[in-house]
Amino acid sequence: MIQKIVQHLQIYKGMQPIGWIYVGKYKEHFLCNFIHAIQKRNRTSMVKKYNQKTICRFIENPELIDLAERLEEDAVPYERVEALLEVANRDELSRHSYEVIRDVLQSTEIDKGNEYSFLKYYGEIGLNQEDKVRVNRGISFTQEYVQGGVDAIPEDARYILNDELFLFDFLCVSASKPEVFVDLKDQKLRDILRTLSNYVKDTMRLSEENYRQLKEAPEEIGTLLCECLEPLEEQQKNRVIQYWLEDEKLLYELKKWHNKHSWTIEEREQLGMSKMRYVATVYGEDIRMIPNMYRNMNELLIYAIKNRKKAFLRLCRENPEILSKMPYKSALADEDFYKNYVNLNSINRKDLQGCLSLKWQCEYKKYMCRNNYTFAEVKTLMELPSEEYVSLYHFLTYERVDDRLRVIRECGNSEFLISDLSEEDLKKLAGFLSKMSLSRWKKEVFGNISGVSAEDICRTFLIWEKMEHFLKEIRDHFQLRYFYKNIEQLESCKNVEEAKIKMLEADRHWDWLKDFFSISNEFIQENKEQILSFLCEGGAEILYEYHKDYNRNVESMRRLLVAELLGRFREVKYHENDLERELSWNISLPAQKTWQENMEKKQGHFHLWEEDRFLPVMQIGEVPESTCLSYKNGMYKECLLATFDSNKKVLYLAYKQRTVLRAILRLTKGSKVWKEQENHRIQFADLTPDAAGDSSDEKLVLFLERAYIKRLPGKERKNAISLLLRLVKEKADRLGAFPMISFEYSNMIDQEQLVRKDYYLYISATKGNTQYLDSLDGSNSITDTGKYKKATIYTWKEYLSAI
Repeated sequence: MIQKIVQHLQIYKGMQPIGWIYVGKYKEHFLCNFIHAIQKRNRTSMVKKYNQKTICRFIENPELIDLAERLEEDAVPYERVEALLEVANRDELSRHSYEVIRDVLQSTEIDKGNEYSFLKYYGEIGLNQEDKVRVNRGISFTQEYVQGGVDAIPEDARYILNDELFLFDFLCVSASKPEVFVDLKDQKLRDILRTLSNYVKDTMRLSEENYRQLKEAPEEIGTLLCECLEPLEEQQKNRVIQYWLEDEKLLYELKKWHNKHSWTIEEREQLGMSKMRYVATVYGEDIRMIPNMYRNMNELLIYAIKNRKKAFLRLCRENPEILSKMPYKSALADEDFYKNYVNLNSINRKDLQGCLSLKWQCEYKKYMCRNNYTFAEVKTLMELPSEEYVSLYHFLTYERVDDRLRVIRECGNSEFLISDLSEEDLKKLAGFLSKMSLSRWKKEVFGNISGVSAEDICRTFLIWEKMEHFLKEIRDHFQLRYFYKNIEQLESCKNVEEAKIKMLEADRHWDWLKDFFSISNEFIQENKEQILSFLCEGGAEILYEYHKDYNRNVESMRRLLVAELLGRFREVKYHENDLERELSWNISLPAQKTWQENMEKKQGHFHLWEEDRFLPVMQIGEVPESTCLSYKNGMYKECLLATFDSNKKVLYLAYKQRTVLRAILRLTKGSKVWKEQENHRIQFADLTPDAAGDSSDEKLVLFLERAYIKRLPGKERKNAISLLLRLVKEKADRLGAFPMISFEYSNMIDQEQLVRKDYYLYISATKGNTQYLDSLDGSNSITDTGKYKKATIYTWKEYLSAI
């Protein structure tokens, strides 16, 4: 026991200067031997400076401490000793004499970290200084690039590391596998590699494909290369070899090059001028008429020359003016376009012209699963609204390309697809569209349903088994939408009549609405058809969302709702004298009638119309995008009631049957000077008459508020705003009013026709508590009505003198 305690005290005392972390790692006899070794000749301070890994070597093999001490006495830096001892154990080192170990560690030609590999494989050879430099670089090369390092190289091939080939990184790609060094025992292969390295070692790395070709015919390639390079200047040789290696057709291009027995001075100069000129010269292609292009287009032309796209190259020579305008991001310059998808020889002048505006949609590539497409196909696919359409196209089963293109163009133009479709959904839709085109479905199957959209048809297709038996009886798109939204509750019904009964019984929003607004059963029975239409248009859900967390203005909303369900909404909207009272302005009956008449305009894919119906106006905060007037959660949804004032309408614009713009249109009055006027407070009519005020100084103004736009292509905005302003101007002229528009249109209008002006606009009386007017600082309360506010507006120059 005492002996054990003494031993522990010795370990404690001996290991204290070295560190306690080693005590738990090793058994006592290892530690005792180590302590004895370092205390002999007081070598503790020498051992302490080594890192943990080396100290562990010392504990395991105390004899290494003797070696380290001796090397230190011979002025070998301890860092070199440490690097060696980290990887070499006593048995490995014992195979070499002390003198060999010392010479390796003292050699400045050998990098730190390479000591052991050099000692192990080359230490006994007795290399001169130059050989050491080359072998050291060879070891570094293998440690960095070769799988398994120098140890993995076959023994009979390790001598190859003493070759200047490895002084640079020219072979770092092609020589990454140890078996390559067996190939490199071929002197002729090393000779050609050395030649190439001398020319391009600083600019490129030899590819695996080039290495494979060189390995197969090193002597033939070497001979031909020397003969081909002989007439060229040194500077040209560097560039030509680089271009030749980049092409990876070594023997093929050398033979073409060599077989041209006589080269003109101009041709020799062309070889080294650029990659494209090199390729054109070697392949005998005249490109003098083709303009200088940027890199991507040059790569295209190089591909065309090397792959004998003669028709395409002729097209380029004949149309240099088109080629020179080709944008950097043109589809034509995309590598996938000309390598994987389109045969360049099939492109004609019209196609080439089309490439000027054709943008390559990279995200669409993953859905393009074929290798051969016509240019018309690619152009159509790239112009589709989303990648889902590209996927849908590939599921169509028409044999003729033209038929597939006709169907998919129609789908894209009408924005047929809805969001979040799975691959199975797309396959199902493709099955329907492979039987008939969308337009035929719309005419032959959905023809009895007025206002049906492509999106409606898409949604119906997805639940076709549940919807089919209702289609012949459904009369409008509102009814259709209600059915596909509530199909789970209605699918068991045999026909539409049975479904209507169930609608009144099962619609949870209607249950809430009739209780909230105290609608009697008698009223429901008397107005059943109008109520069913209201439900189909989503009216119950809209009012539920509006009032579920908002209990103000309930009576006002009840009056509007009752009028809607009675089919008499316009009587409340345009109740006798309400317009005059809101504006405090005498308006003639013909003008009032003109105001109430809704205008519309159609132009190309555009459809613009005035809207004053209850439910479409309720949705101005959701269509075409969610805004602060949203009936669901809009910050200013309390202002929605004011949009039903007699002097307000909404303009909606649809593009390809999808609503993309809305703007409030209001009839008001204005003055170029500020005017003081009393506040006015009015209410929604309870179908009773009222009186109107009068004024005579101001001008009657038809004012267009800011437009909210979504999903309208940028290139179509100018046309859309132009159509919008045309309707406003025509409406104003019919009313005898002055047309004005919000300053928000400043970046969308023709500044030659309209002029900017500061003008005082009247805040009309409202039946709601507040009204939202973008041009007049947003929300305006009841206390603001009957007042003028200054606004920056635009009007047409022709009206400027009159206002």
